[in-house]
Amino acid sequence: WESLSCSHETRALSQDLPEVNTMAALLPLDESAEARDGSGREWLPGEAECAAAPERPPGELRSQLHDALVGQPTPGATLLMTKLPRWNPSTDAFELPFHGRANLASERNFQLVTALRGKVAADAPIVLLHGKLDEATYSLDFRYPLSPLHAFALALVTWGW
Repeated sequence: WESLSCSHETRALSQDLPEVNTMAALLPLDESAEARDGSGREWLPGEAECAAAPERPPGELRSQLHDALVGQPTPGATLLMTKLPRWNPSTDAFELPFHGRANLASERNFQLVTALRGKVAADAPIVLLHGKLDEATYSLDFRYPLSPLHAFALALVTWGW
């Protein structure tokens, strides 16, 4: 059973610019905390988000991820995509604000944001931020709908970049 599907690729944003690594991930929407156990009790802050993630039959999320990337709706699932950096000609580099959570340039620095039908809105909230702090340390900040396991898995994918 699957609780996350992820794909990554190297993309050229322009013929004149270097390629960038991108990622897309799809995970099932979580049911409400109340529906999860039927007790009607109030859950502690963060407790519902740390409960077991919903799962899908093998291959279903991968198929839905493909559909989402070509613009089709993905009912019952959340699509996350890389927030693309902007090229700064004065520094001759791609730039993306990391708010102090990445001190060194790295091809593994990335942010994931929610997307709809394969498109990222300019004001989409950051769901995952992975940044290089020093030669041996990375930051990994994430929030709902990602679980700690999902966030760690997505960070590990970048080691192939």
